[in-house]
Amino acid sequence: MERIDRILSGLDKCMALVEVGPSHSPIVPKSAGWNTVVVDYTDAASLREHYKNESYERIEQVDIIWRSGQMHEAFHPRKLASYDAVISSHSLEHMPDAIGFLQSCEKLVKADGIVRLALPDKRCCFDFFSGLSTSGDMLCLLISPVDLKCLVLRVRRLDVTLMLGIQSGDDRTS
Repeated sequence: MERIDRILSGLDKCMALVEVGPSHSPIVPKSAGWNTVVVDYTDAASLREHYKNESYERIEQVDIIWRSGQMHEAFHPRKLASYDAVISSHSLEHMPDAIGFLQSCEKLVKADGIVRLALPDKRCCFDFFSGLSTSGDMLCLLISPVDLKCLVLRVRRLDVTLMLGIQSGDDRTS
């Protein structure tokens, strides 16, 4: 079974879905008939500009822009516990608070809801030189202020940048 097939297993187009961070490669695109709320860090026009040198035809209209705080707080309170599934592919590793994200997913899905996460194999992507995140890291960040979470992520990125000798402004730092 292919990765997309595993993610979509048991889901159908009439279900109420949330896709987090689909960027230029949605898994459950509205354009294909899925009943999806798209959550991303910026609007569709900004995503198209960011991916202008790549294929961006599949970028969907972003319904909810989520940049800070808990994800569920970006939704109307009446929408809590109303979704059949939350899907996130290759975005959890970019979040400063993975546990907070999972708690938000729990608040968004129905009691029998599904949370599907696809995570990259760091051995085969740009995170190759990054250190591993541990459960201790997650717990530490859970009890630390948000500003500290961002600082920790920036320091980790700086460590990788220095290790690779990437110059400031180089495309590989974003």
